[in-house]
Amino acid sequence: MKIRGTLFCTLILLCFSANYSNAVLPDPGTRSTTTYTAINSDYGPRNFTGQTLSNSNPHVGIDYRITTGNKAYAVEGGDVTGIKVGASDAMIVIGNWRYIHMEDSSTIVQGYAKGSIDNTDSDNPVPKANIVVFREIVDGSTITRKALSTQLFSDEIEYNVFDDPGGTLIAVSTTVSQGEWIFVTRGGSSGNHLHLDYNNGTRNPLRYVAHRDEKDPIIWPRYKYIDGNNQARNFEGDIIYNTGTNPVILQAGVDIRGDKDLNVTGIYVRAANSDTYTRINRWMYEPVTVQGAVNTVTGEDGTIYRKPTEGEIARAVEGGVYPLLDVVSFDFFKTRWDTLESESGKSRAPINSDAIWKDGYYWIKMEAIDITGHRSVKKEKKMLDNFRPYVKKVTVRKSQTQETYYKGEWLLNGEMLS
Repeated sequence: MKIRGTLFCTLILLCFSANYSNAVLPDPGTRSTTTYTAINSDYGPRNFTGQTLSNSNPHVGIDYRITTGNKAYAVEGGDVTGIKVGASDAMIVIGNWRYIHMEDSSTIVQGYAKGSIDNTDSDNPVPKANIVVFREIVDGSTITRKALSTQLFSDEIEYNVFDDPGGTLIAVSTTVSQGEWIFVTRGGSSGNHLHLDYNNGTRNPLRYVAHRDEKDPIIWPRYKYIDGNNQARNFEGDIIYNTGTNPVILQAGVDIRGDKDLNVTGIYVRAANSDTYTRINRWMYEPVTVQGAVNTVTGEDGTIYRKPTEGEIARAVEGGVYPLLDVVSFDFFKTRWDTLESESGKSRAPINSDAIWKDGYYWIKMEAIDITGHRSVKKEKKMLDNFRPYVKKVTVRKSQTQETYYKGEWLLNGEMLS
């Protein structure tokens, strides 16, 4: 392939106004806002057989099931801001969108690293950026369709590629239009899908890209205690309590396998005689800031745990996020609720009057919100019963004269009654 340079002068004024009020950009596999490509892996924590890379959890993009050799298209037009070739994560970057696992060494798509192009014309400079050439085979003949690159030198030079297989002199473009063909999926263990992410993975692409968005999340609440073998077990009935120094475990299983676009899960508690909920914890998939964890409002219970079975997830006592093995978008959230927190600052409340969470009925609310704002709420009423009743004060009087025969009162001395 050879490069030829031609000088030109032009003035281009571009005005962009991005308004991502909802998911309106076309699907990268179908170019449609009403028909969708299947999703292999969603945004957030994941757990799949053979998973070894800790730096891929949580997942910072969407993996679309576009198999080897098939095309993908730009969800949004813009400048080509990056091209990587010669690696399993070969990619093209359009604006803030990264399209990863691109084929770059086939008859259809060929990537050229910067400085590697055969350029025998001394008056034509070798480009200082990677180039990708796209071809099609029509009736047995190879036809060059386009060449894409980032800004090669300056706005004043137009580059032409003489593509030997296609036998065509074609201009190198540094911009693409929405819906334009810009990607072919590579093969191999890291291929067979398009990984699409936005703004280096800090935002879920499904916030902007049209996708199946028909179902509210389904929430499965569980209330657990920790047994003598350090295993979480379900409470039977509607009474819950700390077991010794072990807290109550609140667990929300969230099933959103239909739409695959979960974003937020929260657990809240309020006394039955109150109108105000207290947030126990809240998990937020977006944005990803730390590998191996999900953001939480408390800074706790964000660790991602990978367990091989649903039973092991059920018995786990650590607060955190537990994606179900080999199931996309079915995650379990656990937080430890210490119902023996003390109002006076003691390590644990010794009596009911010193407890922040006093014995009685509580509403426990679990909430799940998807990336486009669809919300599901599950509320259940539970009886908190940590403390045995005790006699605080006794007075014995003579019935006729009310003369006091005996008076006894138990006071809290440290953490003991005396």
